[in-house]
Amino acid sequence: MRRPLLLALAAVLGACAPGPPPVSAPPSPPLLASSAASVPVPAPAPPTLRLPRVARPERYDLAFWLDPHAATYTGTVGIDLDVLQPTTVLWLNATDLRIESAALEAAGASITPRVLPGGDDFVGFVFDHELAPGKARLTVRFQGSIDPERSRGIYSSREGDGETYLYTFFEPIDARRAFPCFDEPSYKVPWKVSLHVPRADVALSNAPVTAEHDEEGGRKVVEMAETKPLPSYLVAFVVGPFDVVDAGTAGHHGTPLRFIVPKGRGPETAYAQRITPKLVGALEDYFGMAYPYGKLDVAVVPRYWGTMEHPGIVAMGQPLTLIAPGQDSVEREQHYADIAVHELAHYWFGDYVTTAWWDDTWLNEALGTWMDETATAAVEPGWGFDFERIARAGYGMRVDALGSAKRIRQPVETKDDIENSFDSAITYYKGQAVLSMFEGWMGKGAFQDAIRRYVANHAWGNATAEDFFGAMNQELPGAGAAMKTFVDQPGFPAIAMEVHCAGKDVSVTVKQHRYHGLDDALAAETWTFPVCLRYALDKGASGGTCAVVSGETATLPLRADACPAWIVGNADGAGYYGVDYTPVQLRAALGARAATDADRIALLRDAGQLVGSGELPLGDALAFVAPTASSGRRQIVQAGMDLVGMARTSALTEAQAKRKASFLRATYGAAMGKLGLARRAGEDGDAQRIRPTLIEAVAVAGNDERLRSRARALGFAWLKDEHAIAPELVDAVLEAAAKSNDERLFAALLERAHAESDHTRLSRLLGALGAFTAPALVRQADELLASNAFDVRDALVIVRAQLADRASQEQAWAFVKASFDAVSSRMRSDDVLVGYFRPVQGFCDVGHQHDVQEFFAPRAARFDGGPRALANAVEAIGQCAAVLQRNVASLDAFLARY
Repeated sequence: MRRPLLLALAAVLGACAPGPPPVSAPPSPPLLASSAASVPVPAPAPPTLRLPRVARPERYDLAFWLDPHAATYTGTVGIDLDVLQPTTVLWLNATDLRIESAALEAAGASITPRVLPGGDDFVGFVFDHELAPGKARLTVRFQGSIDPERSRGIYSSREGDGETYLYTFFEPIDARRAFPCFDEPSYKVPWKVSLHVPRADVALSNAPVTAEHDEEGGRKVVEMAETKPLPSYLVAFVVGPFDVVDAGTAGHHGTPLRFIVPKGRGPETAYAQRITPKLVGALEDYFGMAYPYGKLDVAVVPRYWGTMEHPGIVAMGQPLTLIAPGQDSVEREQHYADIAVHELAHYWFGDYVTTAWWDDTWLNEALGTWMDETATAAVEPGWGFDFERIARAGYGMRVDALGSAKRIRQPVETKDDIENSFDSAITYYKGQAVLSMFEGWMGKGAFQDAIRRYVANHAWGNATAEDFFGAMNQELPGAGAAMKTFVDQPGFPAIAMEVHCAGKDVSVTVKQHRYHGLDDALAAETWTFPVCLRYALDKGASGGTCAVVSGETATLPLRADACPAWIVGNADGAGYYGVDYTPVQLRAALGARAATDADRIALLRDAGQLVGSGELPLGDALAFVAPTASSGRRQIVQAGMDLVGMARTSALTEAQAKRKASFLRATYGAAMGKLGLARRAGEDGDAQRIRPTLIEAVAVAGNDERLRSRARALGFAWLKDEHAIAPELVDAVLEAAAKSNDERLFAALLERAHAESDHTRLSRLLGALGAFTAPALVRQADELLASNAFDVRDALVIVRAQLADRASQEQAWAFVKASFDAVSSRMRSDDVLVGYFRPVQGFCDVGHQHDVQEFFAPRAARFDGGPRALANAVEAIGQCAAVLQRNVASLDAFLARY
C-alpha cells in the first residue's frame, strides 16, 4: 500500500532515526529570472509520470545516517543542477519521505523553497520568483523509513545469526523511496555517497571506500569515491555486521573480487569464488574490454528477489550464492552461474550503456538473458545451455500466443507499463530468442561486432532501440529493420510447409501467418526472419537450407535428388517461430534418426502449439511423449512433460485424472526405476537434473504409493541429517512425501521451519508444508501465511504449492480470496504478480476464469503491472479450458489405454 508524502510528525518518525545535527537554510535574496515584482504563484499540479524537462542533475552528493536496528533514517542530498528553462517549481521524485529542509543556491544567492506534496511519486520545490536557466545546487534534508517486509527501497533483514542487516533495491522506480531524486534512467550522472553508521558495522557502496572517520556516539562515517555516471536505480549500499571475504581477482585485468555475507557464511561462497572470475573473463573476452567499474563486490542479499546489477556491488541472493559444504549440486552451480552471468552482463547492457526510458528495458534484460547462454557456454560448454534457449523460447511463446501479450518494446505511459516492461516471458525470453535467431542469421562474428559497436558508441551514456538497430544494420543492412518486426509487434509467426517434388527439382513453399491459438480474431501480422530447414537425404544423411522470409510466402529450393522422407521446419530450434506440421510431417520428423536433440525439443514444442490451435488432437500429441521419458537430455524430458501438462489435471474428471496418473506411472516409471533415487558415480549433470523431474512425474502427479512411501521415509531421514537426500532431490522428495498427508511429517517439518534461519532451507520447508493436501493440514499451512508466523516473502510459497495441486486447489483459492487484501498489503507489486496472478493460471475451466476475473478485477490496479498480469491470467485460463473442451473425445480415447 502506498502512503502519502509525509510533511509533518517529525517527532514521531524521527524518534529512532540517527541523523545529523539540526540544520536550517538561512533566508536570503531569491534567485530571480528578472527584476519584476513578486506575484503570488498558485500551487502547480504535479507531473503524472515523467518529470518535466526544466532541469537536469549533473552530480549528486548523498549522505545517510543509518542504523540497521532503527525503523527510520535521515539523509541529505545535494544535487548539482542545470536549470534548462525559467521555472517557478522544481519537481523531483519522492515516495513516503518526510522533507525536513531544502535550500537552493545559484549565482551566489540562496533561497528557501516551499515544499509541495506531489502525491505518491513527486515532491515539488516552489519558488516565489522564476528561476533563471543556469547552474544551481539543491540541498535537501529528509527522513525515510526502513522497510522490514518488502525488498524495496532501503530494507532490513534479520538473519539467523540474530543480526539485522540493511540492503537496497531501487529498480525500477524505488530510489525515490530512499531519497529525493530524478528517478528516471536517462538522468545518468556521477554520485558521491557517505554513510554514517554504527562503528562496528561494515558499510559499502558502488565505489571504493576512500576514508573512514569515527564520530561521537559510537558511530563512524564511511566515505566513498565518486562513481562513474549512473542512473538512480543503480545506486546501492549495504550496512551491517557483514563478513567481507577476499576472493582474489576476477577477469583478465586484476579486478578485486569480494563477497559480502552475513556473519560466518563465507565458506558457503566457495563455488561462487571459483566460477565468478571465469564468468567475468568470458564477458571481457566477448566485449573486447576490461570490466568497467574497478571493483567487484558481491553483496549476498537474503532472497532471490534482491538480486540486482549495481555497478561495483552486484547483489546476488542467498539461495543462489550460498551453498553449504556437502550441499553442492549441478543444478545449484548452474543456477548461480546462469544468474551471475545475467547480472554481470548488465555491467555492459544496462550500466555502461543504459536504456533511455523503460520502453527499452529489453536492451538491458533481453541482451542480458541472451548473454546468459553465450558466456556460460564459453565457461562450461558441457552444460548444454544452448538447449536451455529453446526451452525458454517456448515459455515466451506460450505467453506471446495470447491476445493480451505485450510487445518486447511496449510504449511506457504509466507505472503499470514500467512494471510490465520486466515481463519475463516476453522481455527476457522472447527477447533472448529473437537475438539468438538474428545472431545465427548475421553470423556470430558480425553480431559480436555489432554488439561491440553499440556498446562503444554509447559508453557511459544512454541508448534506444533505434541505436541498437542501427548497429545491427551497419553489419548486415536490413537486419535492424527485420528485428523491429519482432520487437515492435506482439505475437510470433508460424509457417506451413508444402513440399514440391518434380524429379530432382525439390523445393518447399513456406507460408507465414500469426500464430493465434484458438483466437483467430488476432490482428494479422508479418515478420522478416530466417527460416532454416533440415531434411532427409539418401542413406540416413541430412541436408539443410536457409532463406529469409519477409512476405506471406517464400520458396526454398532443397539440395535433394528426391522427395525427402522427413523435414524439420525450424532446424535446431534456432528461429523464434512455430511450424504448422501436418500430422504426417510431425511423426516423420520426430522419428528421424538424423534429427538433433535441439530439433526434437522444438518439434515437441510445435506439437503443443498445434494442439493449442486445434490442428492436432491432444491424444495424438500425448502419443509422442513416451519416447521422451528415457532421453538423457533433460530439456527433451521436460518438453514431453509440457505436453502432458496440457491435459490439466485440475480440469479432468475423477476417472480421467486416475487414468492420467496411470499413464504417468507407465510412461516414466521405468526411467525412474533405472535412474534410482541416489546419485551414481560418473553420471552427468543432466542425469542429476532429470531425477527430480521423474520423481514429480511418478510420485507426485502419478500417485505412485511405493515411491511416496520411500519419499516419506527419506523426508524423516533428511530432518535428522540433511545429507540423507542428494541436494538436488530435496524439494521433489519432500513434495512427494507430503502427498502421503502424514500428520507426523507435517508436524516435524513445521517444527524445523520455526527453528530454521537459512532462507533456502526455510523456503523448501514451507513449500513442502504447502504440498500437503488433507484439508486440515491445508488449513494449518494457510494459517502460517495469514498469521504472519513467517515473513510473507518466504511463506507465499505455501499457497503457490496448494494452487498447483488438484486436491488442494479449491481450498487454497478460498483462502486466497479471504486473505488476499491483508497479505498483499505487506508485499511488493512484483511479488504479488508472481505469487498470485501467475499461480491462478493453474485453473483450466470457465467457472474459475470468471471467478478469477471477478475477484481480482477491482484489486489489480493497486499493484504496478496488475491489470496486464490479470488479463494474461484470465486469457490463459480460458485458452486452457477451450483446448480441453475441444479435446474431450481425443483425450478420453488416449487415456482409455491406461
